[in-house]
Amino acid sequence: MNSYESVCILAPNYTNEQISNIIVKIQDKIKKYSFSPIKVENLGKKKLAYEIKNNKEGIYLVIHFKANTGFIHILEQFYKVTEEIIKYIIVKEDINNE
Repeated sequence: MNSYESVCILAPNYTNEQISNIIVKIQDKIKKYSFSPIKVENLGKKKLAYEIKNNKEGIYLVIHFKANTGFIHILEQFYKVTEEIIKYIIVKEDINNE
């Protein structure tokens, strides 16, 4: 299993309760393919460097998890069809620098 970090940007108009529900939805998807703890950080609303889907701000979520390489494609497909997520990136963490 590899360590990954995923950053998701949500549209800025969600309430704290809605954000919590989105986080649970993401965690449930990852838990199906990962047996390690999942760490989610809500960095809150921040100004975007450029406009994304008519949004100048976004809610940033940073997710750390471990999974097999094949799962990343599944997670990307999940992010693409999750309408609350306006942008995302998934990167493999370099554990040698920790």
